[in-house]
Amino acid sequence: VGKTTFARKLAGRYALARGSHTVALVSTDEQRLGAHQQLKTFGRLVGITVRSARNFEELPEVLAELHDRELVIIDMPGFAPADPGFRRSLATLYGLPTPVDTYLVMSASTDHQSLARIVGAAEGLALAGCCVTKIDEAATLGSALSAIADSRLPVAYLSHGQQVPDDVEAATPAALLEQFLTMGKASPLTVDSAFIEQAFAL
Repeated sequence: VGKTTFARKLAGRYALARGSHTVALVSTDEQRLGAHQQLKTFGRLVGITVRSARNFEELPEVLAELHDRELVIIDMPGFAPADPGFRRSLATLYGLPTPVDTYLVMSASTDHQSLARIVGAAEGLALAGCCVTKIDEAATLGSALSAIADSRLPVAYLSHGQQVPDDVEAATPAALLEQFLTMGKASPLTVDSAFIEQAFAL
């Protein structure tokens, strides 16, 4: 959730720092209507090359065309945790002639049980890390942090809001803690002392 917007933020940020000629975007998302067009429109606006791959078999050829770029971001389709296509798509990426760093993108607004299933589906895969999106839509960061702690995946980026390329930052322990505390203060829980006594009664 939030992968395409997140990809645009990263590409835009890199283009500002290194020049639009150094970065490219590749869309492989045939499942979501308009995903290709969304990236192509963005590419025209900021001068970033955008390529489309109709299937994973086309990826090696597309990446070969972009060999001179410093950074190529591949926007993958989303999969449900139980979808066999999830592992098949990653197997394709791992088999490419050019090494690809693969990141799991998770929405902070997703409940903990669902996030645990997503992380569980990725268990044993050679992921470089994860990225947390839609922080602005979540009431708390607790569910995402719990799932991340269970997975032991490094956190690369935090994404919040729709502003491209502004609403993204590199994840650090300090940034995660600050975000966690800020969200906690903004959404204080009403504590019912009678409920607490009952819950912890022996």
